[in-house]
Amino acid sequence: MENAIIIYLIKVTISLAIFYGLYMVCLKKDTFLRIRRIYFLFAIFFSLLYPAVSFEVAAAEKTQIPAFWLSEIEGGVMPVEKNTSVSVQSWILIGLSFIALIMLLKFVFQMSSIIRLKIVSESEESDGCCIIKLSGKKVSPFSFFNWIFVGANVCNAEAVEIIAHERVHARQWHSVDVVLAQLLCACFWWNPIVWLLRREMKVNLEYLADKGVLDEGFNTTAYQYVLLQVSNENTGISIINNFNVSQLKKRITMMNKEKTSVLKSAKYLLAIPLAAVLLLGNAVQASPELVTSPLEEMLTPQSNNEQLLVEKVGVDQAPQKKTTEPFKIGEKKGDTYVTVEQMPTFPGGESEMHKFIGENLKYPADAVEAKIQGRVTLRFIVKSTGEVTDVSIIRGVHPSCDNEALRVVKSMPNWNPGKQNGKAVDVYFTLPIVYKLKKDNNVTP
Repeated sequence: MENAIIIYLIKVTISLAIFYGLYMVCLKKDTFLRIRRIYFLFAIFFSLLYPAVSFEVAAAEKTQIPAFWLSEIEGGVMPVEKNTSVSVQSWILIGLSFIALIMLLKFVFQMSSIIRLKIVSESEESDGCCIIKLSGKKVSPFSFFNWIFVGANVCNAEAVEIIAHERVHARQWHSVDVVLAQLLCACFWWNPIVWLLRREMKVNLEYLADKGVLDEGFNTTAYQYVLLQVSNENTGISIINNFNVSQLKKRITMMNKEKTSVLKSAKYLLAIPLAAVLLLGNAVQASPELVTSPLEEMLTPQSNNEQLLVEKVGVDQAPQKKTTEPFKIGEKKGDTYVTVEQMPTFPGGESEMHKFIGENLKYPADAVEAKIQGRVTLRFIVKSTGEVTDVSIIRGVHPSCDNEALRVVKSMPNWNPGKQNGKAVDVYFTLPIVYKLKKDNNVTP
């Protein structure tokens, strides 16, 4: 479980870094303020959601994988006493979560501070907004949703431009963006990208509010003068739309900037291939079509210890016939045989192979915790020397289960090699291993 959370955090971080990098390189200097706002919101929501999206991509061509199928092996775990030790990953997540909780509590405190200001101050309705006068307080004007707070240091001559600016914030729901960015910073406080992204989002919202004021017909020079007059006080509340932000020079520059050509807005379409690449990173290649041999032997169930069982699914002692057309003795795929006159054998026979896997295969702890079950199908080659090589997963169930199955098969001792026409040859084998969680009443100690 811890590994899954860490992988999720890494994927979100990579995605945010890529989108922020695109913004800094290609998009920061244009005047497409509304499109930029949409871009920021898309980058956040996509980054948070895409790690949960996975899908299968069909193989380029369906190749039949010939192999002699060994008996299916089932590995399971009985309920055991829970390990109380905490892993390094767990400690890391505990530390990250603890500080994130403090940040979220700070967020709640700021929200309550705003509500308290609203309750204790005089207010009046004006054009769909609530104007709240902070008597005795010298702060820069700010807004939170449709609440507009004006300090005592704002004179009547400045109030018109100030309220017009904050009204744009309220009408365009800029507080949604600010709150979202603040929550992102609380949950990913350790990631510098989210703080940089929040800064750019808030500046862009100020650009939008400034543009809204000028579009209403206010004089540009007079409005910029008002900005200078009220830019020396700060509330210290990070979840509001401040009339003043530290990048005042950038705001004035943006107001005087020539509009970017509409054709250049096509740059924002670069976000689509970036998103597609990130999604493809979650793609899982579909398993190729498997072809089985009719020579599979059925063995009686085997067991070894209290925690791990290795057993054959099924109880028949007689060989089972497959519905697929049987391979001919001596058939090859490339330089490797599918079936031969004398098939390779594990030292001591297949029952010893079951015992070997039972003693070595461990049900991964994270898979047990996440209740992961299913079949891992491996393919390997028994070389003419008896060595087990080219071990690969052709159908997996979970990364940790897949890796454990690979480890055990790769650790097998040399087999007795197969022979064709009296000569030792390389032979394909396929081995299914089933991971299954067991209950007390289903397992015989």
